[in-house]
Formats: sequence, structure tokens, C-alpha cells
Amino acid sequence: MNVNSIAERQKELKMILGKYSANTVFIHSDLFRSSLFIKPSMNRKTVINNQLNFLGTILEGRDLWFPAFNYQFPNTKNFNLKTSICEVGPLPEYFRQHKAQWRTLDPIFSATGTGENPFLSVPQDKIVAFDNNSAFAHLVKNKGSLLFYGAGFTSATILHYVEQIVTPLYRYDKTFNGTIIIDDHQYSVDYTYHVRPLGYNLDYAWDKLLKDLQTEGIAYSLKNNIATIISSDALVTYWLEQLNEDPFYFLNEQSKKWVIPKIDQLGRRFQLEDFE
Repeated sequence: MNVNSIAERQKELKMILGKYSANTVFIHSDLFRSSLFIKPSMNRKTVINNQLNFLGTILEGRDLWFPAFNYQFPNTKNFNLKTSICEVGPLPEYFRQHKAQWRTLDPIFSATGTGENPFLSVPQDKIVAFDNNSAFAHLVKNKGSLLFYGAGFTSATILHYVEQIVTPLYRYDKTFNGTIIIDDHQYSVDYTYHVRPLGYNLDYAWDKLLKDLQTEGIAYSLKNNIATIISSDALVTYWLEQLNEDPFYFLNEQSKKWVIPKIDQLGRRFQLEDFE
């Protein structure tokens, strides 16, 4: 890796970011692959700071959102807004601790960000993941962008927001009871999420999904997809059109082989009792 190649990648990234004027950018990151954009350092904290400074520079004037997902709520029954760590990488976790001005109240799929906080400050008694109160719903409503910064397209969690809109046949709803802790206050909540069928392999056709978006001019990517920028509202519109034609559009072929016959056999959407 040489300085020139890094500079060229930076220039190209700035160019594809210029295709969108969105005020908000939701960033999925991979610290290892994003080193292709920043000169490496032996000091991990320096690396993270350099990455965030670079993102702040090329996205100047825009609000930055990161995922702060923590997957422990179904087991621990607790989510602490301030202390529950982000489990999707060191870059968003450092952002959560040192840069973010707010965090959403979803006990699993929370997000953090800068700028105005458009979300509820007190949790509702019943929370549904990826509904109209979710981070992705607000991102789409405000025509924000998605940036996959070193991260693969498999991190496109916005897919579950689209699934929530159409109610996927191949997942089922499951409710978890627990507590959200905000400072000295505790709030009892019922949290509902459409989960994967227990004991079965279910996955998505990620490569095809990204390629389709690139072909349609909705996703713009650097070579080898080391970075991709996508308009969130255009993505959702396109995916809803595809799902209207084929409700199994998201799934890979291996998953379709068992999902479609089982749904045909049941004559309905999967339910909790079918698998648990």
C-alpha cells in the first residue's frame, strides 16, 4: 500500500459521496478494510481517531449516524442507554463513547449520531424493531444516505426495515420482555422483533442484492466494493417493488429450497409455534 493509492481511494470516495446531498449519512464500517483509506498506525486509538476525522472531513456539514447494536437484551433482559456497548466494531463503539450526541432507545438495534435527535427520549411500553419509530425509518423519511465504509453489504440492516414494511413470510415475530435503563430511571418494555426460524439456515443473496442496486444506479461503489454509497429512499422504493413481484427476492437459493416448500405446506407465514 502506498500513499498515492490511499490518496486515489480518498479522491474516488469523495467523488461518489458527491452524488448525494443528503444531510444525514448512516455509516456501516469495517476498521480493517477501511485502512485502505487511511495511513495505518500501530496505535489503535490513533487509527480510530484518524478514521473518524477523515469521515468528518469528507462528510462535512452532514450528520453522522452509526449503528450501536447490542444483542444481549434477549438474554440479560436489560439495556442501559449509556453503558450497553456497541457490538458491531471498534469504530462505532468509539464514536458512541466519544463523539455521539444521542442514542436511540431500541434495546438491540440502537443507533447513535450527531446533530439534532429526532427520536423519543422515553421508551414506549411496546417497542417494535424497525417500525416507523426506528432509525432507518427516520433515515428514509429524511432521504438520508447509507455509507458502507470498508464494510460488506451483509451489514445492510436496513433490509429488516423493509421486511418490517412487508411482513416477511419466512420470519416470525417474537416478543422479549425487559428493562431499558436511562440514568436512574428504569422502564419495563415489551420488545418485538421478526426473528429467523430457530434451527434452520436462512440467509440472504447479498451479492445479488448489491449488484442489482449497482445496475439500477442506486448504489455507487469503489473497486472491490471497499466503499458503497446508497440513497436510502431509492433503495427502499426499489426493494419494495422487487418484493411485490417476488416475496422471496431477498433470500439466497439455499434458503429458498426449504423456505418456499414449507410456506406452501403451511399456507401462511411462519409462526413461533412452528419452530419453538
